[in-house]
Amino acid sequence: MYQKWVAIAGALVLAGCFDMQGVQPLWTDETAIQAPLLTGVWQTDKAKEQLIVVKSGERKYRAVYLDEDGKATSYDVRVGKLEGFSVADLLPLQDCVAIPGHAFARIAVDEKSLKLRFLDSEKLRGKAIEEKLGIRVGKDQAALTASTAALFSFLRRNVAAEEKMEWDATFQRVKE
Repeated sequence: MYQKWVAIAGALVLAGCFDMQGVQPLWTDETAIQAPLLTGVWQTDKAKEQLIVVKSGERKYRAVYLDEDGKATSYDVRVGKLEGFSVADLLPLQDCVAIPGHAFARIAVDEKSLKLRFLDSEKLRGKAIEEKLGIRVGKDQAALTASTAALFSFLRRNVAAEEKMEWDATFQRVKE
C-alpha cells in the first residue's frame, strides 16, 4: 500500500504546478465557507495575468487563471478559515497535472484586491516531511499523502508563520 501512495504522490508533484500538493482536500463540503468577495474578474498590474472566479456551488467556486501568454488553467476552489486566515484549496481541473493534487494558498480578499500566498515554502515543505505527512519528491517538492484532518492540523499550526512572507500574486478587481 505504501508503494502505491509513493507512486501517486511522485506523479502528482512531478507533473504539478506547485511545490507542495496534497492527495486529500483541506476543505470538504461541510467545512468550506462561502466567500462572496472572491467572485469576479481580477487582473494583475498591466493586465498581464487574469483570474475569473464564479460560484459553482453553495461553498464551491470555479476559477480560471490566464497567464501572460493567455494559457488558461481551471481550478475547483474551496475556502475555509485557519487561525483567522482565509485559506483556499485549489484543485486543477486539466492539463496542469497528470494526477490532480490540491494546492493550498492563504488569501486576502476585499472589494478591490485579491492577494495569494501559496503555502508551499521551503520551510513548510521541510516541516511536512519531518512530520511524515508526505514524501519529498526531487530536491524541492513535497507530496502530501496525509488525511484531511492531519493536513488541517498541520496547516493550522503553521499558517501564521507564513503570514510574514510576501504575497505571491496580487490581483485588482476589474470594474464591471
